[in-house]
Amino acid sequence: MNTRWFTHEVVRGEPIQVGMKTITPLVRRIVVRFDWLGAQATTGAHVEQVQPIGVIEKIDEVERRVPIEDVTGAALRFILISGVVVSALTWFARRLFARRSNKT
Repeated sequence: MNTRWFTHEVVRGEPIQVGMKTITPLVRRIVVRFDWLGAQATTGAHVEQVQPIGVIEKIDEVERRVPIEDVTGAALRFILISGVVVSALTWFARRLFARRSNKT
């Protein structure tokens, strides 16, 4: 059995009929596999993340893709970057003040 250790794909869900519209969900699926005993391994683990990224809306014969904004992900990235920047500035300021206090 030859499986890839990393898989990234966009998957279409089951279409849902709502009145004159047909809505098809789209998700991003990321799978990371770990085999502990080599290529012939029967043991291992995998991590899977499934995230909605949008829907395809079909009215009559016209299709359009409606994206889903990841507001929570954007907020978490902002918090992470802010934490790294503040930590780096604090480290730099402490080193700078330590050098100045050693000179006097």
